[in-house]
Amino acid sequence: MLGHYADGSQRHWYPVDAVVSPKWYRQPLDKLLEPLAAANPYRLFVPGTWCPEIRMCCNDVMSPHDHAADIADVEAIKQVKYRYLRALDTKHWDDYADTLAEDIKADYGPSIGKELHFTNRADLVDYMRTSLGPNVITEHRVTHPEIIVTGDTASGSWYLQDRVIVAEFNFMLIGAAFYRDEYRRTEDGWKISVTGYDRTYDATMSLADLGFKIKPGRAIAI
Repeated sequence: MLGHYADGSQRHWYPVDAVVSPKWYRQPLDKLLEPLAAANPYRLFVPGTWCPEIRMCCNDVMSPHDHAADIADVEAIKQVKYRYLRALDTKHWDDYADTLAEDIKADYGPSIGKELHFTNRADLVDYMRTSLGPNVITEHRVTHPEIIVTGDTASGSWYLQDRVIVAEFNFMLIGAAFYRDEYRRTEDGWKISVTGYDRTYDATMSLADLGFKIKPGRAIAI
């Protein structure tokens, strides 16, 4: 069919050419696309796969190389997020800082009635280092990543579940939230340039009458 554009031009857009079963999709992607790409600039829909289509713009089909690059970028961004959380919970602050852009913007909360806002890496790392000292045990887990890569930038959403324990005050917080991140490609790899979350809930409890004991593990840099 014809697509109409603001400059008055018209270009052909083509319908879905073929539905490919997951069994066929196990073949190398370039071999799968070769006969179709040679015949027509169509796109494919692949049911049940992580990335449901090879994207098409006008008469051009995204190459297998571009598709693989997108997947590699998403995986690299996931690794940055995982390192961010691991370094946070183990208190390896140099590793934590290495996941962040220097001009990072961070907004956390509200949690226990307080919001936190930062506009650079140094202030954010200093706050975390000071607030989450040896007497504070944290646990952060994320799932459900939704990551969109656009060239050298990307956005992401994650479902967070977290726990904070301060045994000397008989205090524990548990909660959940949705992270909203932005990422930037640099010479040193992907960095988090914007981060923050909005809580779905948080709950606090006293450990005073529970006989609760906690022993920090050797993974934590104390």
